Amino acid sequence: MSSFTCTHFDQKENCILLKTKCLPGRKGCILKGKVEFFIPIEKRIEKEKEDPFKDYRRKKK
Repeated sequence: MSSFTCTHFDQKENCILLKTKCLPGRKGCILKGKVEFFIPIEKRIEKEKEDPFKDYRRKKK
C-alpha cells in the first residue's frame, strides 16, 4: 500500500483542477496512466454515481 501527495487536493475531498470530488486516476487527474489501482477507476466512478445517502436511509427505517 502507498499514498501520494497532490497539489490539486484541497483537503476537503475535492480536486481543485477538476472542480469535483477527488477520485485518483480519473480522466484529467495527474495520476491517470501513471499508477495502477486495485479497484479500476471505472468501478470507483460508478460507485460514486450511486445514491450517497442509501446507507443512511436504510439505517433510518
